[in-house]
Amino acid sequence: MPVAQKRFTLYDLEGRTRPWSPHAFIVRMILNYKGVPYETIYISFPDIRPTIQKLDPNHEQYTIPFLVDHYKRVTVVDSVEIAGYLEAQCPMTPSVLPGGIQPLCSFWYKDFLHPKVLVPMLKLLLAPVCNGVLDHRGAEYWRRTREKRFGMRLEEMAGTEERWTQLWETIDPELQRIGRALRSNKHCYLLGSTPSYPDFSFCAALAWAQVADERLFKKILAAHPAIWQLWQKLSIYTGGP
Repeated sequence: MPVAQKRFTLYDLEGRTRPWSPHAFIVRMILNYKGVPYETIYISFPDIRPTIQKLDPNHEQYTIPFLVDHYKRVTVVDSVEIAGYLEAQCPMTPSVLPGGIQPLCSFWYKDFLHPKVLVPMLKLLLAPVCNGVLDHRGAEYWRRTREKRFGMRLEEMAGTEERWTQLWETIDPELQRIGRALRSNKHCYLLGSTPSYPDFSFCAALAWAQVADERLFKKILAAHPAIWQLWQKLSIYTGGP
């Protein structure tokens, strides 16, 4: 008897280690927390655009993650938008956007987490991701596009201890801010008494570091006790198909 197709398919990035993408980790963790069944299809960096164009020719945003709802024949791109879509389509599951906080979450991600935490982390992880995580085609694409963006070889970005420390020192103050915010809530979440999108998106960055660079992962966990506490609560949601 054929196995029935699950309603949702998460498209994630291929790699020698699966999963690894910080952006897809957000959606994966939310799906797992909500208890929503799904399957994962892993694709290499060069295949993102043609895959989305085939699924939905009207889409103009070509990025990972994207989620396909086979019942509705809808493709949703961007982790905040996907979270909002799941809230609407799966209303009986635990909410990750309580009280209509989707606009706030968009601000949190685009104006704080991405520029203040993820971009400095990216600079530290450029070479480790390329050389130790990505599949062959993805690694070639990553090296070509990132070296063009930053104007240097990947290994030069954080290739010395001095440079590594300088980059870390741009992240640490932001981690302290996150840690203080967590500590101010007796539940040790960024908002309210249950985990929400900001908690999952931050822990997704931790999951990325855990896969790509053990040193960075341990430094982030040790930056503030509340960060370690949050990770202990939410790391159980990083797995899945």
